[in-house]
Amino acid sequence: MIEIKEINTNSNFMKKTSTKHIDKVSSINHVRTRIKSEVKKAGFTYETFAKLFGYTEGWFSNIVNEHRGISVEILLEIAKKLNIPASSLLPEEAQKNPESLDEYIDLRIDKKLEELKRFMEKLIENKLAKNK
Repeated sequence: MIEIKEINTNSNFMKKTSTKHIDKVSSINHVRTRIKSEVKKAGFTYETFAKLFGYTEGWFSNIVNEHRGISVEILLEIAKKLNIPASSLLPEEAQKNPESLDEYIDLRIDKKLEELKRFMEKLIENKLAKNK
């Protein structure tokens, strides 16, 4: 399963990494290359594409040039703005198994729902405490 995490590839840590980490970095570099290609294919400059997010050209340039990590949320937004499936930005082996991305998204949704549930429980608890 391909794991997409925020990874900063600009560190001396790279010299001490395991094969598993190198595979992840290789995968994330593939994602960066695909993003560059798709942005160009869609006719955007880095500046015009970054403006779609409300950021500067430097922000986007940092993402595609390995100076900034790529979170799954950013990856999904990039795909949405390019009007392409997010899985098309992933390495071929991940495209053959898109469930891995879907599973990650489902886990993120579940986590957010849990956070919302805890927030609502505290809100109700506080409201009940004030009414006593």
